Amino acid sequence: LGDIHIPYHSITAVKACLDQLDSYEPDVIILNGDTLDFYRLSRFDKDPRNRSAKGEIDKANEFLDALDERYPNAKKIWKDGNHDERFDHYVMRSAPEIYNVIEVTLSKLLELEDRGWDYVTDKRAIHAGKLNIIHGHEYPTPMIGPVNAARGLFMRTKACAIVNHHHQISEHMESDIRGNPIATWSLGCLCELHPMYARFNKWSHGYANVTLSTNGEFQVDNKKIHNGKLLN
Repeated sequence: LGDIHIPYHSITAVKACLDQLDSYEPDVIILNGDTLDFYRLSRFDKDPRNRSAKGEIDKANEFLDALDERYPNAKKIWKDGNHDERFDHYVMRSAPEIYNVIEVTLSKLLELEDRGWDYVTDKRAIHAGKLNIIHGHEYPTPMIGPVNAARGLFMRTKACAIVNHHHQISEHMESDIRGNPIATWSLGCLCELHPMYARFNKWSHGYANVTLSTNGEFQVDNKKIHNGKLLN
């Protein structure tokens, strides 16, 4: 799951996701980028009345505490998205001399190592068998394309892959010269659907369940949520 954008998350969408995960009993949970928003740390014009970075981090720690308590046996992975990266980038720009000296990195403030979470940063991909998982900001230009984000992902990767980042649910599949299918998916978000900076959009709520076999084969169930209800 990804694009939660705490504290601008949708409570009903997150609840629908976690309620379904309770019955799914996941072995691995991946927060696939933009778990946090860091509105005040962006390079864009900001409303000073909005949440502070400290408030966002406090809320994120509450969310991670809930996941640790709710799924104690699941392996957990944090993947940085472009919004999560805003924190470290801001500190590096504003106070380069103390960066990483007094443990002001995001991973330290979220206690990821102490929690036992794996931390994926530097725009690296996650590999689940034959499936590649990225947030979507790893490529220097947008991949939304003229059709949908999943086809844009296919055109970039030419491999089976999942992406968040675009807040849109889509799927694309083609076969290579030997008839082997190559499928790509873009996932929905779990944040507010109509924020101030994007009142009109094509966003939708969702996440994905992935079933992985020991030989690396996989199945993707691209879940859709509407008005707090799971549709599939």
